[in-house]
Amino acid sequence: TFDALVMVPSKGGYPNEQETRVIDKARENRCPILILISNTSENPAEQVLQWQADDYLLSPIDPAIVVLRLSIHFKHKELLAQCETKVLHQSEQQLAMLHRIANNIPLPFAITDCKGEIKFINIKFTELFGFELEEIPTVELWYKKTFPNAVMRKIAYSQWKKRPTTQDANRAEHQTNEYTLFSKSGS
Repeated sequence: TFDALVMVPSKGGYPNEQETRVIDKARENRCPILILISNTSENPAEQVLQWQADDYLLSPIDPAIVVLRLSIHFKHKELLAQCETKVLHQSEQQLAMLHRIANNIPLPFAITDCKGEIKFINIKFTELFGFELEEIPTVELWYKKTFPNAVMRKIAYSQWKKRPTTQDANRAEHQTNEYTLFSKSGS
């Protein structure tokens, strides 16, 4: 691994395949990328863009300028990491708060993704139906376990699939359906 990447552009103006791999590795490691440009170059900004670099250095190299430019990029990288850490911490706190709220709602509910995978069930859900999340990872399996009658299961599942999406929910009139479900114990 490396902390910064200083490259001399190849003659063609654009990075070749090997140089592109090195640049991609630097991007993965969030290293500043600087390219060395001739002081006779007409448009250094264009070369910076062609190379997807963060900055450039003019040749002949002045060590004081190199140190100054790199220190600016390292400070920027450090500040970015601090911001990301803070945002991640805030997101984790908000997620934990939402989890506590969801778990304490007095009605059973589950959260699914667009693929039909169940991502969350609250405490009341487990108390009422007896299932843990690991036992019903998908909506399809949930329907099989709670609707033993295949005909009723098909009707209920098709009505669930027809429900309004989040975008349509505000405009649509909500339809309520009532079914007899079976818990894990069969009651």
